[in-house]
This record gives sequence, structure tokens and C-alpha cells, in this order.
Amino acid sequence: MFILYKDIKNFEIEASNGSKGRVRDFYFDDKTWEIRYLVVKSGFLFNTSESLITTAHLRTPDLKENKLTLTLTKEQIEDAANPEEDPPVSTQHERAVAKLQAEAIPPVAIGLPGVAYTPALAERELFGEDGEDRIDDDVTHTTSDPHLRSMDEISGYSLAARDDNIGAISDFILNPDTWQVRYVVADTGNWLPGRQVAIKPEWINEIRWDDQRILVDVTKETVETAPELSDLQELERSAADLVVSHYGAYGAVPM
Repeated sequence: MFILYKDIKNFEIEASNGSKGRVRDFYFDDKTWEIRYLVVKSGFLFNTSESLITTAHLRTPDLKENKLTLTLTKEQIEDAANPEEDPPVSTQHERAVAKLQAEAIPPVAIGLPGVAYTPALAERELFGEDGEDRIDDDVTHTTSDPHLRSMDEISGYSLAARDDNIGAISDFILNPDTWQVRYVVADTGNWLPGRQVAIKPEWINEIRWDDQRILVDVTKETVETAPELSDLQELERSAADLVVSHYGAYGAVPM
């Protein structure tokens, strides 16, 4: 069974002893594309809280009742870790950059002619050229995971093919039996009105937090000439055959 992230978001959370909040977000590993955490939002208006729940405690979603059942009590959900204790990559970097910006005003010369200690330079020193090689716990104040991503935050990132921009991330296709991200969905309306394209995550080269872009190893023409798929059930039945016949090694499937 496949399900869209946007469909399951805001599902009611059913604990073993009653209702407890709603689905707020999912955090996934951008290397394995396994969903690591469910973020549960509880409370009302200004009195709300969020909890990180590992997928080991999740059961199969009830699509008719719009509910996601957990193997935990309401009290256990309430006592679970806060998302701030294991934040996604974007939050880690935002905290680091904010700290570095505060420390770098005014810029302090570092001994090289014409070079000043700027936030951008300091960020490269901390994280490396790719932005996620080294995470300093003194800066982020967490046990930082350099591959943890928020679905809610990445929704809306632009998507770039080898030779052109494709569109923007509009959704994720999940397998709730394994809690795996099966496809990343891009809205290609800027050059193909109404097309929704599902791309296998294995062929995503890079997720950039700084300019909010995802780079994929597929050409615009390959996507443009792809066959149509009408719904998730058809995608689930036909994905394997279409990947081989149309995309070969590239692994992108239109829906």
C-alpha cells in the first residue's frame, strides 16, 4: 500500500488509551530514505507540544477513519523527546549560522590579506564544503544527525534535472508497511501543466538546505516523454516495469 504524505498529514493520533494529537511531520534519513520519526502535535491554540516517536511504534494508517494508531499510551507520547532534541539538518544549520553571524559582527581579520572571518567562511570551517560533513555539538546543542530531513520543510524545494529545472517538490509517496519513502513527487507545472512526476529517491544526488534545491540524475526530456500514471494504486502495480522500460537506470516514474 502506498500513501501520500499530504494525505496522512494531520491524521488523528490514536494512542492505546485514547486520542492524542495529530500527525505534524515525518523525519527521514536522506541516505536510506527510511522514515525515522513521526512528529506528533498535541494541544490547542497556544498550549501545544510536539513529540518525536520512532516508527517502531506506528501501526498501519486507517485511511477510512483518517487515524494513525500508535503502540503507546497518551502519557508515553507526552513524555517522548521533543523535536528540538534531534532536529533535522536545516534546523541544525540555521542554529549554527545564527551563532556564527552573531560572533562575526564586526568581521575579524584572520591573518590573510583581504580575508575576513565571515559567517560564510565560518560555516565552511564547521560543516565542510558540502554543508554537512562536520557538525559541532557546541554550536547546535544537540546530538546532530547530518542526514535527518523534515518532509514538511522539504515540501516546496525546487527540483533540478541534469539539464534544466523540473519544478518543485509537492509531496512524498510512502510505504506505511515499511515506513519507507518510495518516491518524491515533483509538480512540473512550470513547463508541463498538470503533470505530477514521481522520482525514485535512490537517484537524488543532493538535497541543498541553503538554496532549497534537490538535484536529480535524470534529464528533462526523459520526464517529458514518460507515460502517464493516474493514481497511487497504478503506480504501485506498474512502477517496477516502467522504471526498467522507460527510464532504465534513472529510476523516475510519472504519475
